[in-house]
Amino acid sequence: RVNSRVIESLIKSGSFDSLGNKRSQLMTVLDKAMEQAKAVQRDQQSGQLSLFGGPIIGAKATEATDIQMPDIPEWHEQKRLTFEKETVGFYITGHPLDDAIHEIRTVVDIDIGKLAEWGDEQPVRVGGLIRTCKLLKSKKGDPMAFITLEDVLDAVEVVVFPETYSRTQHLLASTEVVVIQGTVQKDERGAKIIAESIDLLPEAREKYTESIKLALPATTITRQRMEALKKLCYQFHGMCPLLLTLHFPGHGEVDIEILKDLTIRPCREFSEKTQEIFGSPSLSFKKKPLIAPSRKKWGKGR
Repeated sequence: RVNSRVIESLIKSGSFDSLGNKRSQLMTVLDKAMEQAKAVQRDQQSGQLSLFGGPIIGAKATEATDIQMPDIPEWHEQKRLTFEKETVGFYITGHPLDDAIHEIRTVVDIDIGKLAEWGDEQPVRVGGLIRTCKLLKSKKGDPMAFITLEDVLDAVEVVVFPETYSRTQHLLASTEVVVIQGTVQKDERGAKIIAESIDLLPEAREKYTESIKLALPATTITRQRMEALKKLCYQFHGMCPLLLTLHFPGHGEVDIEILKDLTIRPCREFSEKTQEIFGSPSLSFKKKPLIAPSRKKWGKGR
């Protein structure tokens, strides 16, 4: 027997997408549709048939008509993908990180799936979504957590000891992209990470970007565009130095010295606005080097 919970799961997984309606619309009218279906079923089971064997035509029979779909927007991508993972165990129409993967890679050192190549006790910076969070107590009774961090292809266990937990606990329930810096620890089960810091992606980009280099063909340079770039730097003012290089075809390149106060905030909006001004500029981000943690080393069995 198909009940409303089964139908709800099918809607969330996208099984009814071929009908041409939005998933949000189908979920909104689900209760009404189920009530109509139950009413028709009750009439059939009561044996209400016409003299000639067909269903009786009356008030109840006319209630089961086409349901008007509400004029509402579709679920945003994050919600749609979350429901897919919730109902079938994996993403179907995309991945929540698809839109952020370029930004993540401007600050991380490696994809999670390649952590096996990283040395034991080496510092590392990775990014992704927190998929599970298990809260527990240390031997001293202090709160700590084990979380699962997931990127597009793989996942890793991250241990958040009390000291780090006290600074980052507000982020452990976040559905936004986070960047975790810590130390790789390997045992017979594989690699895990001992977290030193956890930041949302926008804050991590500001924290871990050393400089931004904007490389432009000299042929694209005009006074108007350079003034627009200057305004853009003030609009997205931050702490990150901007380096400008001009390429002259067949003659090499020249580094242009920029005013020291034209430091910017590394963010998606700056990249998009720069592209609007210059077409397709070469924008590269230099990461700050990893620094080994100063804390005492945790034992393998601790």
